[in-house]
Amino acid sequence: MSSEVLLKDCVITDLKINPAKKDVALAEIAKDLGSILNVDAKQLEKGLLAREEEGTTGFTDGIAIPHTQVSDLNDARIGVVTFETPISWESLDGKDIEIATVLLTPNSNGNQDHLKLLSMLSRKLMNEEFVKQLHDNKHNQDGLFNMIAEIVNK
Repeated sequence: MSSEVLLKDCVITDLKINPAKKDVALAEIAKDLGSILNVDAKQLEKGLLAREEEGTTGFTDGIAIPHTQVSDLNDARIGVVTFETPISWESLDGKDIEIATVLLTPNSNGNQDHLKLLSMLSRKLMNEEFVKQLHDNKHNQDGLFNMIAEIVNK
């Protein structure tokens, strides 16, 4: 796994989604991250939507971790996206989503990077103070980048 999993360009704040629904949000995330990472946006969207069909990636406290494997991606990447308006996501606690941490891993290495990143992020998201800081920084690209990069860029 590359030491730079989160690129600053992949931190997108105050994304406008209309209507504020999960499938529309995932399509826009795929378009934006696909462009930044030079991967096929339609393939990315298809993978993210397919994963949602297996079960929600909306956790608690307004945070989701949508994820998929991408065939034309060479290194694992994370995108951090905040929404101008909370998104209806069918989260575990029923709350709308304000922040999505998107995990994208290459097909070539199976689930190893995917599981490692998911585990690292999930552990941090159990920390109430960390979650509060995420929400406090949801309009601040630098703040979000520094918080997540500290966890995943090693």
